[in-house]
Amino acid sequence: MQISSTADAQGGLLGRGLARFARLWALQEGRLVSARLEGALGRSIRCESTDGEVVDFCLLREKLEFEEHGSRRTPHASIRMAPRDWARVFGGELHVMAIILAGRAPFPKDQRRLLMQFSMLLQTTMLAGGGGDE
Repeated sequence: MQISSTADAQGGLLGRGLARFARLWALQEGRLVSARLEGALGRSIRCESTDGEVVDFCLLREKLEFEEHGSRRTPHASIRMAPRDWARVFGGELHVMAIILAGRAPFPKDQRRLLMQFSMLLQTTMLAGGGGDE
């Protein structure tokens, strides 16, 4: 299993996508977080690809804080999707919840609210950043 300590351009699709999300998120300076979405802040989220890539991070108001490799922190939520689904999410075409609702990304039901909040923040950030590089 490949675990990224910092998501970057040298990583796989998931690492590159989350690194871009982190850059775009920082540019927003917290403007995208409404009271209904604040629950996602300060929470550890694990994103996984079915090809074995794993990236853990904590979503803060103005930045993403990537977890170090081997962190013992148990994530508050985990989402595992196929690389083709991640590519469509990072391109702004789909959101995480659409893939969950389509049955392609099973998840523990107690994580539903956090994943919904993360999904909304991720898609809004990617769309606000445009389809290409920032």
